[in-house]
Amino acid sequence: MKEALAKIDKRALVIMADHFDVEAPQSLPKEAIAEKLSSAILATAPEWLKRLPPYDIEILRELSKLPTGTRIEKPLLYFPMPSVMYNIIQIDDEKSIEDKTNAYYLTDDVHAAISACISEVFDNDLMREYLCLQQYGYGLLTLYGIISVEHFCDEIEYFPFSSEDVIDELILMLGKSELFYMCSTQLEENKDEVVLVSPWVENANKVWHEIQKRENIPYKVFEYEKIMAAGQLPYPSFSNEFTKGMIDLLNYTGDTMEDSRPIEPAEQMLTDIWFCIQEGESPMAGVEAMLADFPSKHRKMTNEVVGLYSNYQNSLPRWDLKGHSPTEVFEMGIKLPEKKEEKSGTFIESNGTPIVNIGSKIGRNDPCPCGSGKKYKNCCGKN
Repeated sequence: MKEALAKIDKRALVIMADHFDVEAPQSLPKEAIAEKLSSAILATAPEWLKRLPPYDIEILRELSKLPTGTRIEKPLLYFPMPSVMYNIIQIDDEKSIEDKTNAYYLTDDVHAAISACISEVFDNDLMREYLCLQQYGYGLLTLYGIISVEHFCDEIEYFPFSSEDVIDELILMLGKSELFYMCSTQLEENKDEVVLVSPWVENANKVWHEIQKRENIPYKVFEYEKIMAAGQLPYPSFSNEFTKGMIDLLNYTGDTMEDSRPIEPAEQMLTDIWFCIQEGESPMAGVEAMLADFPSKHRKMTNEVVGLYSNYQNSLPRWDLKGHSPTEVFEMGIKLPEKKEEKSGTFIESNGTPIVNIGSKIGRNDPCPCGSGKKYKNCCGKN
């Protein structure tokens, strides 16, 4: 452990030391800080294990049951592990496969420290409930992108705690977790209020600005199952009526070996699509990438693909719409700030994603605003 930490930048070591309550002034040599930090990490494993996200804990559980030095491959995360975790679990870059997986392993001393306590720490009802509460918290952040700490705490009250006796203890543990350590901040656009920013968010100030522009939209209230699905790692799950069609499409490889194309798991590609939409990239970027790999003889499927993709993405929860989908906002009859109007007049781009233009009437024979290429009466107008 000490040798692994000694390879890290000194400033990062000082930050880690502060996180572990280790007294390590920057005036100390890097090797001395690494030694003090290593001793603290090995001695306090039962404490810092409780702060880690559920996905990281599952990796440690698996590694602790395997012989020392065993490497396991896991899908590459979209956002980095906490700096603490990144340096406790060793990542073997040489074992990565086309940058889609990481190979993790533990040094001998860390393996011994974790193996000695991980079952005792987590194999009880309280800690199992705590891991569910953490997943619930990550799910809320995934769905909302950015929310105030006050709003987050209000939402936590809807978590189905097993009893009133454990609520205070579990919330106190959550407040000390990596979720709060990584995600709480004060944004430049909102210096008076502490907010929680999802690890998925790359440009927090931009996303918060878009959220603030939608004052007339209330935050969506999600069902427990949807929140837990959104808190899954490494791939959050977002289901709507078009999800199965998207999965079937993404698993399509053609009729023959010559037609086949290498594809990522459907869940990962759906996450790619969701993430592109949230970050305000071109609304058609995902479908263009899919169509580029389609065998040429199946180009006749293009319209079907575009229609399915448009319906799917218009039904996804959006950060800038406070968890609502564009379709839901349209059905609520809420007027959105116009960013850009397309020549067809059928939809407006808001943060890069097509939103139904509620300011103009759609004729039954007009192109459907969802982008399917069909007439309105034969698509969304059916309902």
